[in-house]
Amino acid sequence: MAVGVKIRNAWREFRHNFGLPQVLVIVLVTIGGWWLLTAVDLMQKNYEQQIAYKEAMQRATLLGLENEEQEYLLNYHKTAEYQELRLREQGLVLPGEKVLLLPLNEGEKPRDLTADDQPTPTSHYDEWRRFFGL
Repeated sequence: MAVGVKIRNAWREFRHNFGLPQVLVIVLVTIGGWWLLTAVDLMQKNYEQQIAYKEAMQRATLLGLENEEQEYLLNYHKTAEYQELRLREQGLVLPGEKVLLLPLNEGEKPRDLTADDQPTPTSHYDEWRRFFGL
């Protein structure tokens, strides 16, 4: 019973200190704050979903391009030109063709190109001068 009396007294004190306009303002501020937090949360979720959607679309586009490239390579590998090229790389020739094997120059042994053997880049102007013999 003492608890009920305390609650009644607290309610009377609350009504005495706060009138209807103050309670209405508190309720409206509470509802407005809740609405604002909900709106910000929804905007954040929407932004994250947009980023995920864009990333998924980029991945799908990239996979589509890779798929097209693989289809192109598959079609290229099926062509007669490619198959002939592969056979020629293995040293095979078509019937009726002759292979000419040239001997090495005397005293010369096969060598790999090194960085010293690479041609040095020259300017465009120097190449023209050399072309005209100047």
